[in-house]
Amino acid sequence: MQAREDRRADQKDKTPKRPSPAQMTQRKRTGPKQFAQEVIAELRKVLWPTRQQVTTSSIIVIVVIVIMMTLIWALDFGIERLVSLVYGS
Repeated sequence: MQAREDRRADQKDKTPKRPSPAQMTQRKRTGPKQFAQEVIAELRKVLWPTRQQVTTSSIIVIVVIVIMMTLIWALDFGIERLVSLVYGS
């Protein structure tokens, strides 16, 4: 029982402390120039895909869309035939 309480106490100590609302209002806001500089710096860190990767991914997406479209069409056609057999229209 004591060990469980010790673990809970350890976990409470490791949780990050949230700033109070008064502390949050005291933070300095980022200006537009600094914001733009930070955005550009983050965009430079991005690993952009190559042309071949984009082409391959696009082809895969188109093929999957065609397969799903065919599957949905076949299900719709089959259900329509089944309903027409049951209700005889």
